[in-house]
Amino acid sequence: MCWDTARLPKSHGKSHGKNRFCRHAPKDPSKYAFTKQDEIDAADAADEEVTETIRALNHLSNAEKRALLAEQLVPRLTMTTIRRNRDGLNRILKAAAALGLRNAPTALSYKVIERHIRAKAPDDPLYVRVTKPKLRMPWTEERLAQFLTCPI
Repeated sequence: MCWDTARLPKSHGKSHGKNRFCRHAPKDPSKYAFTKQDEIDAADAADEEVTETIRALNHLSNAEKRALLAEQLVPRLTMTTIRRNRDGLNRILKAAAALGLRNAPTALSYKVIERHIRAKAPDDPLYVRVTKPKLRMPWTEERLAQFLTCPI
C-alpha cells in the first residue's frame, strides 16, 4: 500500500472528467471504471517513455539527465500528503477500536512507511522521485484590504 500511494500522481482523481452529476457526463457506467491503479500505470508509462528518451542522450552526464527528468516526469504525492493520508487512516482505525472492534489493526509508523518507499525505489542512477509541493504565498496588503472591504 505504501509504495502504491507514493506512486500516485499528484493530480490523481482530478483529470478524468467523471462527474456523474454533470450535464455532459457519460451515461455508460463502464466509463467510470478508471481506477487508482490505472492512474499509476498511466503515469508510470509516461515516465518510462520520458526516461528512455533522456537515457538515450549520451552527450549528457547523469546529473544533467536527472535535472531534465525532474522537469518532465509526472509529479507524485509528496511525503507530507502521504503522512496526512496515513494519519486519516490511523484516526479511522482508532475510532473502530473505540467502538469495540476486536483486534483492530494499527497504522504503520512514519519511519516504516518512508523506509518501505525508499526500499522500493529502483536501483537506477537516473531514478528521480518528482514531487510538486503546493506553494502558498503570503497575503499582500492589497489583497487583505480587498478581502476585508468586500461588500459580501
